[in-house]
Amino acid sequence: MALRSLRRMVSVLLLFAVVSSTLAAPLGPAQRCRPALPATLYFACEWPQSSFFGTTTCNIGVIGGGTRPNVIPDSARAELQIRLAIDIEHVKRVLEDACGTRGRLEYASLHNPVRLFTVPGFDECVVRFTTDVPYLSQWGKPLLLGPGSILVAHTDHERISKRELESAVGLYVNLAKRLQI
Repeated sequence: MALRSLRRMVSVLLLFAVVSSTLAAPLGPAQRCRPALPATLYFACEWPQSSFFGTTTCNIGVIGGGTRPNVIPDSARAELQIRLAIDIEHVKRVLEDACGTRGRLEYASLHNPVRLFTVPGFDECVVRFTTDVPYLSQWGKPLLLGPGSILVAHTDHERISKRELESAVGLYVNLAKRLQI
């Protein structure tokens, strides 16, 4: 079904990795070692909220480390994506406090939440995904709408039906007419 809403906000992105390392050791003497992997899992914290954007959320998307189940890993890495609801600097402080000296943060991509341009006559909603809009700041007033479903984005099931595509043409024509007024 075509999305007929004009988005009021594009969430938000903070993509980063937590990397930690220690000495490898057999599992038996684990009491003397500081395992690397747990350092990647200290991000179950209280995330900030905004009355407009909602709650900041965190997805631990990739975790890796170690060589065998009976050896304390000498290194570990977790890649996380945070959907921001507030200023990025506040969230970075939360992350740095949570990580402490147990590992290091490697920021890959980050930007603050974005309020988008709205057009009267189009439904509006706040969404929790990101786009290239924050990186296109010189291109005028940002707005976002179109066909498809966020529920299947970036999966093997992502597609747009011919009916959705045809419906989107009408949506864009209507938008163009309203913007000319």
